[in-house]
Amino acid sequence: MKYRSMEKINLHKLPKWQQPIVERSIITAEQFIKDKYDIDCFDLVTLKCSNTCRFAKYMIGDGLIRLDLKRNYIKLYERKTLGVYKANIDNVGLETSYTCQLIHELTHFIQDIEDRCFSEVETTKNELQYLKSIGIILDNK
Repeated sequence: MKYRSMEKINLHKLPKWQQPIVERSIITAEQFIKDKYDIDCFDLVTLKCSNTCRFAKYMIGDGLIRLDLKRNYIKLYERKTLGVYKANIDNVGLETSYTCQLIHELTHFIQDIEDRCFSEVETTKNELQYLKSIGIILDNK
């Protein structure tokens, strides 16, 4: 799958080596969200990619998502109900980090357009599902 709407993605000022990593992460996250929620969300959001952002964020009502492109680790919310006790998974690589950030923020976007309460449980659950699917973490069940 090739991402269709690159005009809604701000990759300017990124080094050339970083652009394909971001693009692959977009494709992976887009497919994950589409499979889970049956929504082509990248037609509806604008993505800002920057090496100066301190954290990823979804801007409520704006459809704007920004990513922290310096981060090569995953920071999960501690959710004992999901069995998550460790908040950081270090050295996962940039592509996995970007993909998880996108899945997290796109989940907030889905919550917003469906007029649901924002839930970090749902975002964490989606991140865990993705990480299990690529073998970063193992399912203990």
